[in-house]
Amino acid sequence: MSETPNVQRSTFNVQRSTPGLAVSQTVEDREAFTRGRGIGWVMVLVVVCVLAYFNSLLNGFIWDDERHLVGNIHITTLAMPSRFFTVTYWMQLHPLPGLYRPLWMLSYAVDYRLWGLLPLGYHFTSMMAHALATAFAFGAFRAMGVSARLAALASLLFAVNPVHVELVVWIKNRAALLACMFYLLACGMFGLWARRHTEGTTERTRHEGHEERPLGWLWYAAALAAFVCALLSQSVSVTLPLTLTAYLWVACPGEQRWRRLRATLPFWALTFAYLAFRVVCTHGIIPQRPPPQPALISRFLVPLRTVAEYFGLALFPVYPCADRPFSLTAPATLHAWLTALGIVALLAVVLGMTFQRSPRLRFWVLWPLITLLPVANLGLITGRPIAEQRLYLPSAGYSVLLAALLLKAAERGRRPAFALAVLMLTLLSAGLMDRNFTWRTSATFWADTVAKSPRQGRDHYYYGVNCLGRGRTKAAFHHFQTAVAVNPHLTDAYDEMAKLHAARKEWDEAEACARKATTISPWWPEGHNTLGVVFGLQGRYAEAAAAFNEALRIQPAHADARRNLALAYRKLGLADQAARAARPVTMPFSTGRKAGSGPAVTWSPE
Repeated sequence: MSETPNVQRSTFNVQRSTPGLAVSQTVEDREAFTRGRGIGWVMVLVVVCVLAYFNSLLNGFIWDDERHLVGNIHITTLAMPSRFFTVTYWMQLHPLPGLYRPLWMLSYAVDYRLWGLLPLGYHFTSMMAHALATAFAFGAFRAMGVSARLAALASLLFAVNPVHVELVVWIKNRAALLACMFYLLACGMFGLWARRHTEGTTERTRHEGHEERPLGWLWYAAALAAFVCALLSQSVSVTLPLTLTAYLWVACPGEQRWRRLRATLPFWALTFAYLAFRVVCTHGIIPQRPPPQPALISRFLVPLRTVAEYFGLALFPVYPCADRPFSLTAPATLHAWLTALGIVALLAVVLGMTFQRSPRLRFWVLWPLITLLPVANLGLITGRPIAEQRLYLPSAGYSVLLAALLLKAAERGRRPAFALAVLMLTLLSAGLMDRNFTWRTSATFWADTVAKSPRQGRDHYYYGVNCLGRGRTKAAFHHFQTAVAVNPHLTDAYDEMAKLHAARKEWDEAEACARKATTISPWWPEGHNTLGVVFGLQGRYAEAAAAFNEALRIQPAHADARRNLALAYRKLGLADQAARAARPVTMPFSTGRKAGSGPAVTWSPE
């Protein structure tokens, strides 16, 4: 009985005589425990993402997927993957000249090698890319100073946000998904590097017979590598240097701030080098539709209206739509001014309250504002000014702020806050899975889009093209008519109506629609080609040749116009000019209709 207390006392004295060792062991145990919980949360997030998007695996190819996948012969081989990194490919061979997204096409080529043209495989890859992006978001939250509970809840909200469906389920958006994934990875790596240098700690490794040495700069190199991959995926990642600058400005003490900000210089240098390369790469692209020119005051309000639209969509993702009505040329009304001023006032209040009361959330208030800069219509986006897919990166900041509010509510009552969090995650997951079904086929997608945006002419046009592909010619013609009634300047709809009229041998109506298309968009070669076909089908070969020559003047590589011109010269008896225009033609006149949009209007040379 007398020896046991001595042993216990001796042990106690040993522990007290080596406090450094005890503290070191405690820190190591805590880090190991935290690391283990982090890995567990990553596994949970991956499972949640798979369950949320599992019903999207049966979806097909939709909209631009046909152009980038089904009609792209360059992804069918991995023999020379380096060709995707050449300027020649992006200027001459890609369906959209002027882009530069090599990792985008490389991912398609890998998918084609694995799956062929089976849509399920492409959707599986996108689903796993979203799961990785969610895991990287969790890592970025933790590396940038967010607590474990807050990071876990924010990552769950990020994983099941319904506004992400357009980016994840639409295969065409693989470029943006990859860019966001590498963007979040770069933030996480940079956050680890900055935290270790700010706190004066580094990771160490032991090698037999060697001293311990710091490895913190490997995180910095990994951040640079991830940023390069993000730039090679899509240009939306150019905001990363500004994001990192804002993080260091908020996180570092005043005396260390300027010294730490120098670490962002390589990221800024990469950004400017990339932008300079893009200016050279996109020089001399095919003429595109000229952007609208709103009044000066309206032009000033467009970015504020855009930010307001995105803020509302992020906070209340209850009415998703692939083509939201948004006018770039709307007049500067009193309502528009009040909305813009309200946005500025709200942002000022939120920023002021956050910077004063919640220093740890300052950076996450700035995150959505910074990541929205490339898509805020500072430079007018004429295709779809507002798109849900562009909220993927900004929603990371929204998720942190929303999770912080839920945890703040938990301080007053855990059970109500827990119930609210569960209810919110359930509703978001249900909305996400329901939205997955909307993207199941082109028919369901365009039916939903037209129902939600009946005043968008282009939606009626695309739904009409889909109806043509399913043999519903009457319904297609109705939607084309509705499209031009809503938007009298919709060139594509007039072009399709001209082809349908020509197929019915309604020559006057066909010529009127074709001339309308060329009048609205004289720079569009397809319209002149269709007009030439209408002339050729009536035996007006000289006028047909003139129309085909105009199409080739605009786009010399237009294959259908060149083939049709050779056929017109043969009908005129000009064999030499036909030979110069193209090789001997044995195919019928073709309007070059898109794949899957119905039968083409043809004229046999016999």
